[in-house]
Amino acid sequence: MAEQDNYFNALPGVTVTNTSGHRFNQPVKLNIPFNKANQYNYIIVKNDYPQVEQPRYWYYFIQNITMVNLYVSQFNIMLDVVQ
Repeated sequence: MAEQDNYFNALPGVTVTNTSGHRFNQPVKLNIPFNKANQYNYIIVKNDYPQVEQPRYWYYFIQNITMVNLYVSQFNIMLDVVQ
């Protein structure tokens, strides 16, 4: 697992914090402008809700991205079941 973490951490990316919970198999809206969001094809999500479950990571492929407004993009994602 450490090798995988090192690999992902070495890639260029952006960290978004203080987001709301994500419903499985639904699009995700993030405060990332479309022209920046359009550079990515993968999302790693850390669920840190100790009252519900142990903190864990979820890995998703980005299928497509839609511009919601100048500052928000909608990511249509698919769970990476290999992770």
